[in-house]
Amino acid sequence: MDAKILYYPFIEFHNEDWVKRALLYWDKVLRIVPDGYCPKDSSLIRELKDAGLIKDITAKEENLRDAQNEFTKRFRDTWLVRKIEECKNDPQSRLHISKVSSALLEKLRGLGIDMGDGPWARVPKEIGGFYMMTLANAIAKRRRIVTGTDIEECWAINPVFSKPGGYDEFRYNENSEGTYAQLFLLDVFPSNLNAINSDNLISLCRDRKDEKKLLRDKMEEFMVRVRNVTDREELEDEASEFLNEIEEAKEEYKRSQESSIKERFNSALGVLVPISTNLLDPTINPIKVGADILIEGYSSFRKLKPSKTLAKSYQSYLVGVDRLVMGNITSMSRGCISEFVSKNGIFI
Repeated sequence: MDAKILYYPFIEFHNEDWVKRALLYWDKVLRIVPDGYCPKDSSLIRELKDAGLIKDITAKEENLRDAQNEFTKRFRDTWLVRKIEECKNDPQSRLHISKVSSALLEKLRGLGIDMGDGPWARVPKEIGGFYMMTLANAIAKRRRIVTGTDIEECWAINPVFSKPGGYDEFRYNENSEGTYAQLFLLDVFPSNLNAINSDNLISLCRDRKDEKKLLRDKMEEFMVRVRNVTDREELEDEASEFLNEIEEAKEEYKRSQESSIKERFNSALGVLVPISTNLLDPTINPIKVGADILIEGYSSFRKLKPSKTLAKSYQSYLVGVDRLVMGNITSMSRGCISEFVSKNGIFI
């Protein structure tokens, strides 16, 4: 089964690098799109969608009902009315009414939000953002997938937001896979992904799916390792140790590759030596022999198999991604998980 992540709070993606990074880890990115709406996508997003890596979904009745129940339980009418009044002169967000249950639409209209007559309601940004976060979590829960966003404010609050409790009663989230996975991606993938285009991203997702799964398995190991950690400093240490382990494993894989290539070269060199001894004969044209050596050597090298076959692994996948951006690679962020923990606490 494909591993998926559900994007929110918007229909259109605001950051193509986020999409690339998400697809380097998950198999598909889902987003909530109303029936009949044609997203204003870039060429990259259209190509990824045509390849089946991005999928549009609609919110079903049970999703709207779940979101309504959670939203009304979390946000009291007094807070909503105050927020509507505070933000009435501020820029508003658009919210498609097909994403909201009819009962909640009536409730919001009664609290003072102008729903208008068309398919789009205009709501204060904070309320719209919180609602879309609630809807995304409701859909993700039923589909048993994770949520993700390229909007910093939504991303920072979601780990605690998805636990039961009122707006002023945030608690730790017991399942922060989506949040920690996104931090993990910032730490282990190159920060500059400009060299990755739709063609090589599609090929990578198609041809290296098994290796990508091993990378997710490795991330799950970290989640299991820190699930019962309650000390912030200990979690930072665990995160740092985990990232060092990843980097060391990558370097070991590279060394194994280099060793295998060296053995192949030495084997090919053994084929060339008998040919090159012919140069000792003064009657032989050295230019012709030189060409023969090159042709024979290339042919022999191509026929040789690696001295050892390196098993597919999460290391081979990460090294493959690095090579995809070779020449445009910048330093890893290194420390995103630790920084997040130190600023926000433990959300495990």
